[in-house]
Amino acid sequence: MDRKLLKEVNEFLARELGESLFGKPNFRVIWSTGETEKRLGTFSDYYGKIYLRTVTEVRTVLKYPNDQDRWILERIQSAVGNRELTEDYSYEPLYVFKDKRGFHLPLNMKVIEFLVKRIKEPPTPQETRTQMEEELAAEEEREVEEFLAELHDAGRSPLFAYEDSVFMDSTKRKVD
Repeated sequence: MDRKLLKEVNEFLARELGESLFGKPNFRVIWSTGETEKRLGTFSDYYGKIYLRTVTEVRTVLKYPNDQDRWILERIQSAVGNRELTEDYSYEPLYVFKDKRGFHLPLNMKVIEFLVKRIKEPPTPQETRTQMEEELAAEEEREVEEFLAELHDAGRSPLFAYEDSVFMDSTKRKVD
């Protein structure tokens, strides 16, 4: 876990999107593993496979049992009147960093900046998914052009760590 990036992201979110009436940041990014909350519920207790009892009480439970090991962008919301929660506020998920197959995605400042822009300037009803995809494609094309310009100016990729680094195409090697 990159704590430096996490701190930078949360400071950026607080600066750009402010604090709530509870004195907490309106938005935050957390690592979901082990994130808990106190929740009133009806729970069945077991000793191994043996059923013991059903009880209604407040327990500390995993907040994201189905999304462990993920970065999650959360938004603070009032929980006043919600009998299941013991606090006056709760952070609720806005975006989970996972791909369409459910695999973990790394925390990325560009994604955070994009989400903040969308939060501050929500799309109008006329704006379509295609327009957002075009905007992302244009940004990617700009990045590619910057990389190619750097490659042209330096004569080599900035991805090579050392001056004597060599690219070897593994699809062209001889197999004995």
